[in-house]
Amino acid sequence: MNLPLVGVVNVTPIPAAAPSATLLAADHPDEMKPVVDLLTQTRKSLTLRSLFVTGFPYDPEFFAAGVALAREWSRQGLKIALVDLDFRNPTILRPKPDPNEGYVDALEYGSSFQRIAWELVNDALWLVGPGSHPPDERRFAEHPDWPRVMRIFSSRVDVSIARDSRGRFRSGWTAFSSRPRCAAPAARRSGTHFSNCGDPTRP
Repeated sequence: MNLPLVGVVNVTPIPAAAPSATLLAADHPDEMKPVVDLLTQTRKSLTLRSLFVTGFPYDPEFFAAGVALAREWSRQGLKIALVDLDFRNPTILRPKPDPNEGYVDALEYGSSFQRIAWELVNDALWLVGPGSHPPDERRFAEHPDWPRVMRIFSSRVDVSIARDSRGRFRSGWTAFSSRPRCAAPAARRSGTHFSNCGDPTRP
């Protein structure tokens, strides 16, 4: 992709199905501060309500970068939902006996925000997993209820951050927003490269 580079950072990987203690311990390194500051300015100038994060599959640094950003914004007083849309390589898995419902259940079956969202920080940060089963990807991407579900998210949180390693559901996630933007962390051996994607609804 021919995109302007925002920054390169090294973050501590977070494994799939990490417990709340591990997630709460996630923090961004000092080198990530310029990235967070730039995304914060973008959020304020565009009245950003959604952020789509994409990168490479099988990459724990990719998820850790999203968690670090969500944690920092929640510390700034924002209510944040971090949504995992990677059905093939899910990272957010709720601990038992909680139901492993997630975004697909809200879209397909009308599950409420309270049922699908794992409250990690009281009234500040929620995690939402992919859901109870992998959906048909084409049907999921073109589902007519994306705007309905995203309106529910917008009524509960200030910013929703979605992660998908392949970017398959970018159009669905951003279609409800009039001025969407995305950050694309692409994790490599030299660190996580953040690029400003501009308008993700355009090809």
